[in-house]
Amino acid sequence: MKDCFCISNNLVCVCNCLKKNITFVVALALYLFLIINPVHATELKVPPVQYPKLPLSGEKATDFTPNGWKIEIQLTGDINTDNIEDTVLVLRENNPKNIVKHNDLGENPFDTNPRMLVLLIGKTDGGYELFQYNKKFIPRRTDPLISDYLTGIGTGGVEIQQGLIKVLMSVFYSAGSWEFTNYIFTFRWQNKQFELIGYDRNTTNRSSGRTKDISINYSTRKAKISCNDPDSDEKGKVIWKKLPSNKIWTIDTIGNGIEFNPGINVNCN
Repeated sequence: MKDCFCISNNLVCVCNCLKKNITFVVALALYLFLIINPVHATELKVPPVQYPKLPLSGEKATDFTPNGWKIEIQLTGDINTDNIEDTVLVLRENNPKNIVKHNDLGENPFDTNPRMLVLLIGKTDGGYELFQYNKKFIPRRTDPLISDYLTGIGTGGVEIQQGLIKVLMSVFYSAGSWEFTNYIFTFRWQNKQFELIGYDRNTTNRSSGRTKDISINYSTRKAKISCNDPDSDEKGKVIWKKLPSNKIWTIDTIGNGIEFNPGINVNCN
């Protein structure tokens, strides 16, 4: 056997393990610790970005796509209930400078190109008007240990269902956390804006299999919290709670969707 146990791509190496009477079990435990709690060699530097302004009107979706950006998702449907077809876009910058090479764990090269969520309202005489574009709701990637929020492991993307806009994101760590979380935001046109009417978050511990879910109906102002432990003989618990406030959330007021806090303590105790 080798007398040195090293961790690839990390700044830790346990040398002369056997000579120092450190058992293989201890060395393996250290390795697993580093996988769960990775040591970053250097802080990843994400290049700064300058978001462009979009035109107020255009004939087609590409008219709203700035130079150096691309259409990643394009959906059509009537999202403001006026019987005229509208368009929802996810634009992503296509800048090679935002693809970062590093010497750490995780995706490498690491694509940090930012996204914008764009809502275009169809006009009666054709073409579109820009209703809004948001730079924060779908967050920019800054951690190579987390898979892409929209296109990585788990549920991700944007949908139009019966006039509702659904944005699906997920957080999956390749190291550093056992938790895997899916998010679904549902928006409806009301009060001349797109308001959040549904929020669903499902978190699974990949080690234990325990799940913790929250589903909020902002129309009824109620939240359903569900917890399940596959190792327990008891059935999963379900608790209903009232929302602590009557705050109305929109795409712009939510901020970073992954960091959104609905103000409900998600536990089943």
